[in-house]
Amino acid sequence: MRERTVPTVEDIELVGGRLCLDFANTANWLDGAPIDERLNTYSDLVGWGRRQGLIDRTTEARLNEQARCDAAASEEALVSAVRLRDANWRIFSRTGDATDIAQLNAALALPGPRLSERSAGAVWVPPVGDLGAWLLHPVAASAAELLTSPVRPRVKSCPGDRCGWVFLDGSPSGRRRWCSMATCGNRRKARAHYSRRRAGER
Repeated sequence: MRERTVPTVEDIELVGGRLCLDFANTANWLDGAPIDERLNTYSDLVGWGRRQGLIDRTTEARLNEQARCDAAASEEALVSAVRLRDANWRIFSRTGDATDIAQLNAALALPGPRLSERSAGAVWVPPVGDLGAWLLHPVAASAAELLTSPVRPRVKSCPGDRCGWVFLDGSPSGRRRWCSMATCGNRRKARAHYSRRRAGER
């Protein structure tokens, strides 16, 4: 059997439609538990944030350097991020509880990133000395905005095998089923086609 290839934070699809949903999708989900983890190191975390435009490459390099100098702080930031990620997924997959909302509120209370004027324009930079708030606050703010938005009922969970990704269905008909037709949708179509062909051969 061919070994499954798990995309990294650099090539994972961003199909959630909101920052908070794409963050929830940094793992796949099976029976309510994360699998195929992409946030294995603090470097993965800042790489995802840079790809999402929360930080630039200069800030990414500075945060990684800070993490090398303070391994305990970087591990704490990673654990906090994954904890928020898991709560975020449970909330939007409609399996969350009051504990998950409390986790979201705690992240909302953190100091958010601020703007810094540079030659290329205004860019986000994280609070000095904090290795996690630069990501946790924007993700929590995105979740709070979506939870209080009229489009919240359009958040769905992909039924694909070993997927469980959450996404905002922005289709005109509201009938989008898969996180992505290029992945889960095509795999389901291929399995259905194979089953029909096998049935026809009998």
